[in-house]
Amino acid sequence: MEPWEDPDLIREYTNARFEVNDPSFVIRVGNLHPEIDAFIAEKGKSRWAFITANNPASVRYSVQANEYRNFALIDTLDDMDLMYFHGQGVCDEGDWLPEYSFWVLDLSEQDCIKLGRRFGQNSIVCGEIGGRAFLLWPFKMI
Repeated sequence: MEPWEDPDLIREYTNARFEVNDPSFVIRVGNLHPEIDAFIAEKGKSRWAFITANNPASVRYSVQANEYRNFALIDTLDDMDLMYFHGQGVCDEGDWLPEYSFWVLDLSEQDCIKLGRRFGQNSIVCGEIGGRAFLLWPFKMI
């Protein structure tokens, strides 16, 4: 079964909290986020993405492996000259540890797909001004 067809995985992503540390925001899939809209508009941006390099394909990796993968993601975001903020994805059910993550401003859908594939992510949480947060499935786009 593909990740985007797995009702348990979709429920886990939909019920998770995607927390941005500073500025402080909590993102929920399917919700509007007017405070985020105002923040990114002030920065002259129109869209955002919440991404991690942790636990590719929803397979649990060691803390050290996840740290290494996230350092590689930081290097990639820096090379792309993107504005990003630190955060974590927190699963409200099950026993997943919070996943160190990045809230990235103005990342195009095509770049989301490329990064998601590069770092083996089933899904990336995305949004744009005036819209609801949604799941983008990089491997579904092949």
